[in-house]
Amino acid sequence: MLTKLILAHCVPKGVVWKSKLMWIHKHNYSILPNNRDVNRFGIDLKEIDNFPEVKNTVIRAMFEFQNNLWRELFEHQIKFLDEKLRESHEKKEAEKLDIQEKKEAEKLMLQKEKEVERFVYQKEHEAEKSKLFRENVDQMIDLKTQIERLRNEVEKYKQQCTIEFIRAQQMQQVLVRNAKPLNKILEHLSQDKQFTSFLEKVCENNHIQYNDVQKSADNLRHTVSTFFNNYNPYVNIIDAQSWTSNEVLLLGAIYHHYKIPFIYHDNEHKLVNYPYRF
Repeated sequence: MLTKLILAHCVPKGVVWKSKLMWIHKHNYSILPNNRDVNRFGIDLKEIDNFPEVKNTVIRAMFEFQNNLWRELFEHQIKFLDEKLRESHEKKEAEKLDIQEKKEAEKLMLQKEKEVERFVYQKEHEAEKSKLFRENVDQMIDLKTQIERLRNEVEKYKQQCTIEFIRAQQMQQVLVRNAKPLNKILEHLSQDKQFTSFLEKVCENNHIQYNDVQKSADNLRHTVSTFFNNYNPYVNIIDAQSWTSNEVLLLGAIYHHYKIPFIYHDNEHKLVNYPYRF
């Protein structure tokens, strides 16, 4: 009787069970993936035909041996496939990471190129602006000077208008065709005892010499009389850049004495509180 077994295992050449059990197929079987053949070999059991129990035991043992070999092969294949899947997954992840790094590098390179282009453009733009600024700087200075001169003239005109308003109030009960000249108004104020007393008190409260304020009145008479002669009772602004400190105090005293509302601008043309006390 010839029993054939299909064994999936590395089988050595030669005799396994001494001389009584002989290999008919003498080729080895490899469990490596590139060897897909299955070794088939026969075992001659004629010598134990007269011993049926022994024969059955041998056959049973051979099939158990075969089952064990198949189980080991299955476990090995599962382990082998798991390892291949893991390697494949790691390879894909590595490729994905490499692609992502390349994209990030390209993105960073593109961003740097844009920054360089923007920097070059800004430099060129700034150079052009500087060139235009240098060409027009004299015109800008001249324009600023003219604006400042015009602003000072407007401020002095406002003060002249207020003085005119005071003169109109003083002369509104006198029916004469021709009013006094403007430079006579401040002279009249210097002779007004009520006003001079008030002015002396203001100078004392602010620690300013009364004589210095009297002297500034002469300059004020000359300044306001050299501008326009129109009447505008609604404009009353004192600007620190247009008048000296004594003139600022004198104008504020005049407005306060005649109850004329006014506002005060400091040297930065900001609206602030009047700096002197009445």
